[in-house]
Amino acid sequence: GLIAERILPKTETPGALDAGVPAFIDVIYGKYLNAEEKVMFTTGLDDVAASALKIHRKSFVQLAVGEQDELLRSIAVASQPLPKSFFLQIKELTVIGYFTSEIVGI
Repeated sequence: GLIAERILPKTETPGALDAGVPAFIDVIYGKYLNAEEKVMFTTGLDDVAASALKIHRKSFVQLAVGEQDELLRSIAVASQPLPKSFFLQIKELTVIGYFTSEIVGI
């Protein structure tokens, strides 16, 4: 949930949490991702958690917003040359969930 919120944070408009993006991602994960996509997703979440502990000696949720953003930026940059990555996957799911939510709608 916090990763989605860092991708689309609350400002004058609702954030990913307000729009129910974490629940949307849960449904997509449970019903629509294939085995390979699920492994990429869970491995990516584990990597974010491990990176937070390694760099900051805190869990991701314990990091300040700026630290969370910095960590996610470094993951995004590292994954740019890859055709598929956790960051691309979570970003796409966040954007789709956000813009198809009832609170935001397109």
